[in-house]
Amino acid sequence: MKLRRLRALGFGIAALVASRLGAATFPVTSIADSGPGSLRAAILNANANPGPDTISFAIPGSFLHTIAPASALPQITDPVAIDGTTQPGYAADAPVIELSGASVGTGVDGLHVSAGGTVITGIVINGFHPVFLGGGGNGVVLETGGSNQVVSCFIGTNPAGSAAVGNATGISILNSSNNVVGGSGTGAGGLISGNGVGVVVNGTSSNNRIEGNRIGTNRSGTAALANSGDGVTLFAGDGNRILNNTISGNGGNGVSVTGSATNTIIGGNRLGSDVTGTSFVSNGSAGITVSGSGVMGTIIGTGPAGSLGNLISGNIVNGVFMTNGTTGNVLRGNLIGTNVTGAVGLGNGATAVSVVTASGNQILSNVISGNGTNGLRLRTGANSNIVMGNFIGTNAAGTATIANLGDGVQISDGSTQNMIGTSAGGNLISGNSITGIRIADAASTGNVVARNQIGTSADGVQPLPNGANGVLIENGASGNQIGTVSDPNRIAFNAGAGVSISSGSGNAVRANSIAGNGGAGIFVTAGTGNLLSLNAISGNGALGIDLAPAGVTPNDAGDADTGPNQLQNFPVLASASAAGSATHVLGSLTSAASTTYRVEFFANAACDGSGNGEGQFPLGGANVQTDSSGIGVIDAILSASAMGPWITATATDPAGNTSELSACVMLPGPIVTAITPTSGPAAGGTPVAISGMGFQSTVTVAIGGVSATSPAAVDDTHVTAVTPALSPGALYDVTVTNADLLTGTLPKGWFADFLDVPGSHPFHNFVETIVRKGVAVGCGSGYYCVNDPVTRAQVAVMLLRAHDGPTYVPPPATGTVFADVPANGFAAAWIEQLAARSVTAGCGGGNYCPATPITRAQMSVFLLRMAHGAAYVPPDATGIFTDVPITSPYARWVEELFHEGVTAGCGGGNFCPDSPNARGQMAVFLVAEFSL
Repeated sequence: MKLRRLRALGFGIAALVASRLGAATFPVTSIADSGPGSLRAAILNANANPGPDTISFAIPGSFLHTIAPASALPQITDPVAIDGTTQPGYAADAPVIELSGASVGTGVDGLHVSAGGTVITGIVINGFHPVFLGGGGNGVVLETGGSNQVVSCFIGTNPAGSAAVGNATGISILNSSNNVVGGSGTGAGGLISGNGVGVVVNGTSSNNRIEGNRIGTNRSGTAALANSGDGVTLFAGDGNRILNNTISGNGGNGVSVTGSATNTIIGGNRLGSDVTGTSFVSNGSAGITVSGSGVMGTIIGTGPAGSLGNLISGNIVNGVFMTNGTTGNVLRGNLIGTNVTGAVGLGNGATAVSVVTASGNQILSNVISGNGTNGLRLRTGANSNIVMGNFIGTNAAGTATIANLGDGVQISDGSTQNMIGTSAGGNLISGNSITGIRIADAASTGNVVARNQIGTSADGVQPLPNGANGVLIENGASGNQIGTVSDPNRIAFNAGAGVSISSGSGNAVRANSIAGNGGAGIFVTAGTGNLLSLNAISGNGALGIDLAPAGVTPNDAGDADTGPNQLQNFPVLASASAAGSATHVLGSLTSAASTTYRVEFFANAACDGSGNGEGQFPLGGANVQTDSSGIGVIDAILSASAMGPWITATATDPAGNTSELSACVMLPGPIVTAITPTSGPAAGGTPVAISGMGFQSTVTVAIGGVSATSPAAVDDTHVTAVTPALSPGALYDVTVTNADLLTGTLPKGWFADFLDVPGSHPFHNFVETIVRKGVAVGCGSGYYCVNDPVTRAQVAVMLLRAHDGPTYVPPPATGTVFADVPANGFAAAWIEQLAARSVTAGCGGGNYCPATPITRAQMSVFLLRMAHGAAYVPPDATGIFTDVPITSPYARWVEELFHEGVTAGCGGGNFCPDSPNARGQMAVFLVAEFSL
């Protein structure tokens, strides 16, 4: 008894001394439940000593030390750092202090912190269990006082991080703000797995940060070690952040934001994959669920506080689920259904992004591909959401298919006023297994589809078809818009129709480019009042516009038949002619009596095989009034000149029912298709042969607006003339005018040679080619300066135009990439773009040397990196050129140009690697390497 009193007295004296001295360190030297050197005693002493203290560990032995209290440890009421890394034997990510709930009974928490400023580091906390249907049993509770940290701890697992020894909740944050679980420093993140829920945030808990942890996986982040519920659940609080964690393998959602949680930021995480982002470690439900009318302002992906896009892939159900009235959330810059490269599918099992009874949300600039059903589904009261800038069904580059196995976008069950694309930007919706965009059900109305590319690659040119229709409107969906005059869609190459309306009324398909689809351009199988206006329709597998049944539906007297779009009669065109820049069309429309119809006209390069056209180039329209017998006269002068010889038309009644396209009529007048040769001396005098069609017996020819001499029509497809004198080094239009003053023009058909590159010059054809392709111009006064060296600044412009096309314009220069290339310097934007594409790192010392001539050896590297990509490395050199030994750093690049047939060297078995690359040689290299 006396000994115990002395020990207690000594313990009290130690606490008293510490309180008088300020901050103190209380060592834990025993795994005992109580008494000197125990964790319990250390907490009591720290609580008794005002201000921040430290609890260190120095338990004898280098093995694992398990502290298993028999009753609840004291609540931490004064700031303290409990530092398990001080225990001898500690190693990073391998704690040797274990706090076990095995002996404490149910309903007891491991560490309960109510003091702010407490730090818990490097401890295993496991085995704390709840009372049945009651509370308690949390690994760590952070309550009231804020600014606490839980760093490098294993919570809910064994000390090896390989098996679950779960707590009810790993970490519970209740009415406590500004806490950090994990952190941004190396090794700061912990392992929070094997619990009921990994982390719970509730009450007035704001600005907490959960960062850098593995939540639901084993220690290596490669396999599931599930929290049986969610990885992270936020019930309340404002501005909480979940950053850069791996949250995978959990039994429920990766992250659930619900209740009244507002302005949550979720960024940089991997949800449903392993830590590398390349393999499945699935969460049992969604990657992220945002639910509840009190939840708003959630940002998932790129946004404030430096948050980055998440990888949300491999989850059993949805990637992201927004529901139950949540609003004002932003999903931006994430990969949803691919692996971390964005090039390989790692799909979620169901829909990638599901929005149900949730309005006013934004889904922006994500890659949504490779998922088990739809890419995006808006249903049952998902209203006024904005979907913009996403790649849906493709890789992150928009160049290859990673199919969602359902539709790209599905709007159904009464979702209204959603914007799929806006004037600020559309989406790429291609490569999906079924339909690009499906709008279904009678209550789904007021949705707008604008500025999207549907069925193409990101460049809008190459096909990445959806497996069925580009756009499908069905099950009575009405009042939706597919395209607007200012924001049309490009709907091309899809396996079915470009746009299919299988039922529904009052929909508008307006001003879209609808080309190259396997079925009709627009197919209406049921429904009325569907307006089809000003669309550019060409090259589709069936009719441009088809009102079911398939094929041309003949006009009927009085237009009395009914069916899709009331089977509105199409116009009958009698003739079309050109008058200067206008087009004059004559014909008639037979339909309902005494009614005003809108007739729209189109030009086409070819007529459909059915005899009825498509509608390749909209020319405008005119109102046509029928008389009492139902006949209206078409006599329309259109301000637009026809871009093709075939003219077609549609008719639309006052209720918005648009007809099929009419039979074609041919616009007379010359069409110029070619000139031979294509170039000659600027002084003129070159005989040329001009090919085309519709030439009359008397013609005149002008080149660049200057009359050619001796024009003569050989027949209706060939004209000869002699070129006039023109300024050298430029391209000129070639125009043939018939006796009736109708004209045909071949834009930029004739090239007047540079004074220093006549037709006999060995580089002539190459120079002409790069000028025609918009890659280069002359150096002034009609010269090309064929033998002048190309500077490193000039080569930046030439390479990018040759690779990306003459219309390419690089982003504005920043002036921060190279010290000798200011933002306003010549070709600065082009030079910085070469650096951005890793074609060059400059000439050394942070400089680019823009005015320095580029050597032939340097050019070999620039050309091949631009052509094949920055990661390209040619095969090893073999020693082809005498002056380029295989030890030269340029040898493999120089020899690859030889193997690709770009150059044979400079003569005599040499390549002349150090010689400046002349402008004429540059033309050859560009044409050969980029197949110009």
